[in-house]
Amino acid sequence: MSEFIVPSLKIFLDVLLNRELWKVALGQALIQAARPRSVIAPLLFGLGVELDHIFGSKWVVSQLYSLGFCISADEVALFKNSILQDEEQYSLSTSEEIDSQVMDNETPCYQFVADNADANIVTLDATGTFHGTGLIRWIKRGMVKSKPKSQVLRRARLQVFELCKKGGIQTRTYYRSAIPALSQLKLSPLLEIQIPHIVNSSEFYTTLLWRSSELLRKALQPAPNWINWSGYVEAASSKDTISVDDIHILPLLDLNPTDESTIFSLICYVDKQARQCKMPCTTITFDQPLYIKAVEVTAAIQCETVVVRLGGFHTLMNAVGAIFHLMRGSGIEEAMMEVYGENTVPHIMSGKAIARALRAINLLDSSLHIKLLEFLQPVEADATDNDDNIVPRLTEEQLTSLSNLLEKSLELSSEYDLDENPVLQTLASRLSLLQSTLSSTSRTAKLWIQFINYASCVKRFIYAERTKNWDAHLVGCSDFLNLFAATGHIHYAKSCRLYIQQMQALPHTHPWLYALYSEKGLHAVQRTEHPLNGLWSDLTIEQFLMASLKSRSGLTHGKGLSESVRYQWVHTMHHRAAIHDAMTTLTGRRRTSSNQHVELGTSRKHRDQADLAKFRQWLDNHNPFEPGIPVLRSLSTGITATEDINCDRAEEVGYKIQTSLDNKPCTEAKIKRKDQIRTLQDLLPGVRVGKKVIHVDPTTLFLRCVEVAKRLGSDFRAFFRYEMCSVPTSLFKDNCMLKTQKSALAAKLLVERDIDQLQTDFFVIDGGWLLHRITWKRNVTFNEILCQYSEFVRQRFACKCMIVMDGYVESNIKDHERLRRINGKVCGDVMVRLDTLNKYHQSNFLSNNTNKSRIVELLAARLSEDGHIVRKCSGDADITIANDALRLSSKGNNVQVVCNDTDVVCMLVYHVFQRGDNASGQIVLRKEPLPGKPKSGGLFCIQDICGKIHSRQAEALLFIHAWSGCDTTSSLFKHGKLELYNDIVKSERLVAIAEKMKSTDMSQTRIGDLGAEIFCRQFGDQNSNDLTTLRHTKFQMMITENLSKLDPRLLPPTPRASYYHSLRVHLQVVRWLQLDDCLLDEKEWGWEVGPHGLQPIMTDLPAAPEEVLTFVRCKCKRLNNRCGNHQCSCVKHGLKCVEACGGCHGRDCDNCPSGIPQEDDDDDDGDDVQ
Repeated sequence: MSEFIVPSLKIFLDVLLNRELWKVALGQALIQAARPRSVIAPLLFGLGVELDHIFGSKWVVSQLYSLGFCISADEVALFKNSILQDEEQYSLSTSEEIDSQVMDNETPCYQFVADNADANIVTLDATGTFHGTGLIRWIKRGMVKSKPKSQVLRRARLQVFELCKKGGIQTRTYYRSAIPALSQLKLSPLLEIQIPHIVNSSEFYTTLLWRSSELLRKALQPAPNWINWSGYVEAASSKDTISVDDIHILPLLDLNPTDESTIFSLICYVDKQARQCKMPCTTITFDQPLYIKAVEVTAAIQCETVVVRLGGFHTLMNAVGAIFHLMRGSGIEEAMMEVYGENTVPHIMSGKAIARALRAINLLDSSLHIKLLEFLQPVEADATDNDDNIVPRLTEEQLTSLSNLLEKSLELSSEYDLDENPVLQTLASRLSLLQSTLSSTSRTAKLWIQFINYASCVKRFIYAERTKNWDAHLVGCSDFLNLFAATGHIHYAKSCRLYIQQMQALPHTHPWLYALYSEKGLHAVQRTEHPLNGLWSDLTIEQFLMASLKSRSGLTHGKGLSESVRYQWVHTMHHRAAIHDAMTTLTGRRRTSSNQHVELGTSRKHRDQADLAKFRQWLDNHNPFEPGIPVLRSLSTGITATEDINCDRAEEVGYKIQTSLDNKPCTEAKIKRKDQIRTLQDLLPGVRVGKKVIHVDPTTLFLRCVEVAKRLGSDFRAFFRYEMCSVPTSLFKDNCMLKTQKSALAAKLLVERDIDQLQTDFFVIDGGWLLHRITWKRNVTFNEILCQYSEFVRQRFACKCMIVMDGYVESNIKDHERLRRINGKVCGDVMVRLDTLNKYHQSNFLSNNTNKSRIVELLAARLSEDGHIVRKCSGDADITIANDALRLSSKGNNVQVVCNDTDVVCMLVYHVFQRGDNASGQIVLRKEPLPGKPKSGGLFCIQDICGKIHSRQAEALLFIHAWSGCDTTSSLFKHGKLELYNDIVKSERLVAIAEKMKSTDMSQTRIGDLGAEIFCRQFGDQNSNDLTTLRHTKFQMMITENLSKLDPRLLPPTPRASYYHSLRVHLQVVRWLQLDDCLLDEKEWGWEVGPHGLQPIMTDLPAAPEEVLTFVRCKCKRLNNRCGNHQCSCVKHGLKCVEACGGCHGRDCDNCPSGIPQEDDDDDDGDDVQ
């Protein structure tokens, strides 16, 4: 471009500058400045167009023009206007006449994809929402000859509005027939369309080796970092390159995409394109809501040249959401919170945060296989090998061979064969046998192995598209049929089945298209040169059109979305992109993505390794494959499923549903909710609406109830007597009481540690503390474990001991707390004898009350033989410990109480304070240090504590501890123990209430009134006990403070939740006061009998009035009303549909939340599904 500069100026610049590009740029800028009306300098022109293409900002172009560094914004606008006027460019950009000159006499195969194009237009009134349809086409590069690009002639500017009348997609009106065309389409029998899975040995063994890689890599020197599945598969694949596909954006259609006329217009347009190119047929891809309508339209108009395809990317999203739906309540949410944020996990569970969801599946899949492979690992030389292992173990030689095979797979130049490797085949057969055995003996193991199997289906489906394998693509779709049916994804259950049915008919109906798919893999889009990078066509339109539409230079940043703006943006984009490419090539700043897979980067591998370790740690503590557990249990809560919970039998349930649809017309194929699977989440408290119980996030339910209640027009304040949540969130989380830090009160009391070692007459030892104090040895007999306890007590405590132990047999008010402490740990019943070999983890073994009771029996007998006094309690051991200590000290004995429980501390302080100085013997609390905190222990004299505590605090200590949360009562959200402990000194009224709470003569009604008054005082109302009014007032305050998220947990409890909490507090205070755990009937004081023993009564009112709950979710079930108008109760009240909604489940409607939330800002062209 130096020829553009006059010779004299060129000589001057040669002397002044030494870089050729600088000379050209500065020279052209000078020429442009000297002759602004007669010259358009190429570089300044290119820079102006490039800035408009990248930033879409007229201001940026004008600013640089003012400084003389580029052309004006008006010149850029004229260039774009000239493109639209140029007839040759016009015909190319609008695709009205596609070039049909083919290479080697091959018929071109243009394919099309359509999708919703939604955007909120920046307007003054914020009411202009664009709800249109986007369309792209793609073709394999080389199938047609590229036309040489001609020069764009500079023309006089015309109105774009006039130009756009000549192009675009012609809109047509569709007239629905009286008999729907879908009613003529019958679903073929399932056995005919469900393709048997033919194992792709390459994918199968590659995935198997990856699943074993975390254990195998440690044998390598140096040990490589663990690689996630998609990165490993690409690293182990061929490095040959293939040509990419040409993708072109077509005009946007400003019509509602769900309208049949829109789909009819698109099909007619695509059909015209195919006929112009003399193609036997073409395809157009939609996601599910539009797919089923497109099938109906093509069937109605009998269009045989357009084949409608179902988008695979959205199918994958729904399959992932269905897989996680099966696992709801199993503990998988808590496992993912070890890695992901709490607010992100619901998006992962729904399948909408697809990149994070797939990564979570891969991490969990690998972690679960590590647990399974522990059954196959060789036994260490110094360990005792148990002959009762489920399957034969691998040998050290086989493990070494697998490690070498892993090393070869990661070496890019290595030649290795996985298909015929005998060791890998042995591993596969033994792993399959192990999974079958575990599934047949444990429902919990069966559920998690089912998750592994569905994770394999996801990998197969992704791998099929990456390798552009058409048969494997159809197999992958068929793998999801039963899953969709079982989980209630009715639309995908039908659409995916119909799609497979029609695609299987391609060899007969469209043999030309079938040959291209089966032989050349043209069903997938190739955007990069790597052979393992085939993409679903509906993912391509998301990355190509939707990403461009919402980029900085797109249409959603203030340009508007009028017809003329859309027309100019679409038809000038490729020219602007070509100039941008030329400019970046000239400057050497061309942006290219790395050939390295994102998961093969060093930082990503380190992060994946760290997150895998977190999942492994969680599964070590919550092992789903623990032997001897036949029942189905939640790993996080320990809740055991009832017989009607059948989420571990999803394939059976789904198969039964799908076979019931055989030979039925599409319009009559329905799935009843009672036939679908029930998950472990159904065991958690829900909200009853009519005859159904629904599960909605508490905050979401609260906000929806509030919004509906406002619109009903009645007394809004009165609604606050209801929780408007599934549980009282200020006192409970799910079905568990909220817990606070009990040790905070003990730490406030136990501040003196400087007493001398006194002469002790008796040790009173908490047997529960002792049971967990000793760390058990593995692979030794229980007799040796008992010897550990005996030796520990003999060495640590010199004199006679009184050891108090729980019986763990009879039901009492601590059942609820024991279930919570299990924390999902499971272990089967073990016949505990002295010669029985311990093969179990201590915490898992003790999580089973039967096992704990048996070991306590043996331990009590052993300690009794050693001369100690052992007391077994049928009720609360804490009361017995305090009672024994007080009884022994009253006889003049010096007693050391070995216990770390705050309940015991509070009882000892209260009762010693009440006795005054009459006790002749000292009571010393011996607090053992916590693991890793050697300074947390010490000796504390109870009499000294009583002498320093304030009298009001001492008198009300039992009430303070019970009210603020103990083992049998809830704590109040965001209100700790020390708050009430400090307030009691300042308030005469609180002291009076505490005294009445200790009285055994108080009625339930009176206790409830006192509890409401305490809650009002805790929330700042000193003169009332009206919790309904206080809740309404606090809610209004939360709104005025502009909190980013209204949190119902910050509100006071409702009157009825307060009532039952007060009853439980009174019951516990009276028992501590009288040192008798049999006083009062629990079922009259806030407790009821549940499936796992006694459980607290949260409230006896529904979540909200029936008139509110009726509108909390919609029940839109008609195909033509996809929650798109005010007939939908969610739309009517300005709410988004949620999973609890009857027909759409918050997924398949026009009112659901955004389908694809924003993911990580990676520079990988948006390709998040890897």
